[in-house]
Amino acid sequence: MNIPKEWIDCPKKSYLIGKKFVAFKTPLDHKFERKLKKIDIFTPDDVFEWLARSKLQLGLWIDLTKTTRYFDGVEVQKRGCQYAKIMCEGHGSAPTPKQVQEFTDVIDKFIAENPEKIIGVHCTHGYNRTGFLIVTYMVTRLQYQVDDALKAFSSGRPPGIYREQYVNDLVRRYGGDLTKHFIVKPIWVKKSENETKPMAISEPEKRSEIPRLEYQQRSFTQRHTELGPDERRKLAARRRWKEFDRKRREKRRDLRDNERFPRNNDRYHPRERSYRSPDRNRRRSNERNYRHYSKENSSYRS
Repeated sequence: MNIPKEWIDCPKKSYLIGKKFVAFKTPLDHKFERKLKKIDIFTPDDVFEWLARSKLQLGLWIDLTKTTRYFDGVEVQKRGCQYAKIMCEGHGSAPTPKQVQEFTDVIDKFIAENPEKIIGVHCTHGYNRTGFLIVTYMVTRLQYQVDDALKAFSSGRPPGIYREQYVNDLVRRYGGDLTKHFIVKPIWVKKSENETKPMAISEPEKRSEIPRLEYQQRSFTQRHTELGPDERRKLAARRRWKEFDRKRREKRRDLRDNERFPRNNDRYHPRERSYRSPDRNRRRSNERNYRHYSKENSSYRS
């Protein structure tokens, strides 16, 4: 059993989206544990424990992956949760209108019977197919504008849908302003070979190209919001340690210099020689004579 590509570095779960949905990457059952570190293990039981700590009750679990090898849906049903399987292709192809209709019908039926419970949706990583169908339902049933729905999903599951084809399809189907959406891939997604090769773009296409911000050009705040809570804590701890280490090194350097070259008028200190001055030679002479200084005589030796 192989672990899905880029699954380990992908954030596990989202915040509450539209007061009704949670998105997460596909859990892997216990047969994958021997290939994972303890911190990376994410099973269906972990999903229910996470929601229980958040005081949320999961009533419907929708699986969008096109395989059954990751976990058994019976494990979900044993927890008293409804389980629905909608196989979506993925890999750059958006869900079809038939799959969208099936997704909508399942949720409508569930909400009519369980209005208080929430719905969990996942694909392999919990971003593109998951975001596409959640945004679609928010637009068609919850009276969201497509721009607001995309923004809500991006806030709950940063950085949101990162495949351009999915966003273009949503805006084309439901209307919206494509220039409002800056599509940036998460840092854990590796660039494919096609994306690394430069593409020849004609001048008219350059003028009509939608402006977007690359990761390196984004501000610290924008980059910081793309990380999950665990990654933000690690980043903050790393910054604190770097600042502490810098101050410690600077203090040690100052103490070392002061021991070797005390700051007296007749003694030389290396920090004071940052420029060439008329008395440069005199200070060099003082440094040279300091090595032959006698404390008993309190005088210089020639």
